Amino acid sequence: MNRPPPAPAIDPNEPKESHPFPAGGASFPGPNLVGSVPMASPKPPLVGGSWLFGAARDLQRDQLGTYGRALREHGGDLVRFRVGPPRVGIEFDTVFQPDAARQVLATDAACYDKAVPAFDEFRWVMGNGLITSDGDLWRRDRRIVAPLFTRRRVASHVGTMSLAAARLVSSWEDTARRGGQVDLQDSGMHYALDVLGQTVFGDDVERLVPVLRGTVPLLSDFAARRALSAVRVPHSWPTPANRRADRARRQLWGVVDELIANRRKAATAGDDLLGLLLTAHDPETGATLDDPAVRDQALTFLIAGHETTGTTLAFALSLLGRHDAEQERVREEVRTVVGDGDLAGTHLDGLRYTAQVVNEALRLFPSGHTIVRHAHQPASISGHEVPAGRVVAISVWGIHHNPDVWPNPEHFDPGRFDPSHHEGDPDSQGTRYAHLPFGGGPRGCIGQHLAMAELVVAVASVVRAFRLESAAAEPELDVAATLRPRGELLCRLRPV
Repeated sequence: MNRPPPAPAIDPNEPKESHPFPAGGASFPGPNLVGSVPMASPKPPLVGGSWLFGAARDLQRDQLGTYGRALREHGGDLVRFRVGPPRVGIEFDTVFQPDAARQVLATDAACYDKAVPAFDEFRWVMGNGLITSDGDLWRRDRRIVAPLFTRRRVASHVGTMSLAAARLVSSWEDTARRGGQVDLQDSGMHYALDVLGQTVFGDDVERLVPVLRGTVPLLSDFAARRALSAVRVPHSWPTPANRRADRARRQLWGVVDELIANRRKAATAGDDLLGLLLTAHDPETGATLDDPAVRDQALTFLIAGHETTGTTLAFALSLLGRHDAEQERVREEVRTVVGDGDLAGTHLDGLRYTAQVVNEALRLFPSGHTIVRHAHQPASISGHEVPAGRVVAISVWGIHHNPDVWPNPEHFDPGRFDPSHHEGDPDSQGTRYAHLPFGGGPRGCIGQHLAMAELVVAVASVVRAFRLESAAAEPELDVAATLRPRGELLCRLRPV
């Protein structure tokens, strides 16, 4: 997988830190990755759709299907979409190949920024954290925050994850004895919020739990809806939705601000993320974060991390519930590596196949299905000109489901991420960008180590305790700001 470069980032094309799990998606058995796409013409093929609306209606009704059809019909590595009438609507370019994604995210990253209206919505909810900030502010904050997400730091939180997973297992035991069903999506979200609450706020989370559960889902949905809306009224307008979101944001921000003020007064800050943010400093300048910046970073990791991790856990368990052989292999690995005791940080490296299952779930159902960038200066992608002002969308879903990149892409095969299948293969920049659940380049997700650990711990804990049988052959998908199941994702449980 892509790893965030050390701070300061010197060369985004050469990550220096290895992933905490051995099967990180750096290479895989799949043909035609680098140099396989013929040289493109100066103008990419245009998907115009209807004369009046362009592709707008198709994208609104079925974004993933529309991207899939464009990939099948036009091939190549870049497709242009028109939204709105000719010469009046807007055009944006969509990337479907790893090499082209590498150009946007890494090689030519300096040509792009996040000046896209959708980010304004998440900035209003989360503040100016690493996901929403740009330029010098982002570079400073990245340098300050990066040391808090090393492999050693992540390993220190595995005990918290293991306890949260044990609480999840305990909450399902009565249902399993009756052979009943649980909603994996709802339970996955509760687990992720449990882990992140403890990891970010430590012992203070007990005061926060009611606030978190009452505000974070509401604010996440509010930002997602507005980000994808064609018309966004100002936040100051007293619409019912705006008023609910404003109350939730003031409540959440107020509690976090109070916790920060209390920590400042305490003799020790604590070893959770909040405490570490209060004492972190820029290795170049020695600068520290002020209280609003600490709040913004803490809320960014909490709000952005809980839905993506919870949803991925639901998808991973649902996949295992439809594939008995792979489920049993995970169970045997956990028995061998962990036994009946508590799962600890020292077990992570041994849970190789479990990590492969998580990586394959992330390939099939990437929560961040699309990465959007804005070209603030002219650039090019695989020979295509990208004018200044153009929006570029990297279809993570499209790359992950591209048969030229991943053979038989709809098939669940954790073995794709088995490093023993391709020992000695070059870890080229092109192959690295074929698996993008955490983005890539200098703006790759800094919390990916933490997310992977959360997921591996939860999958291992659940499969050790229960036999899973998914209720549906394939989940229906809801494509909003993130990819998630539409409605409940039911699974029958039985004790092992």
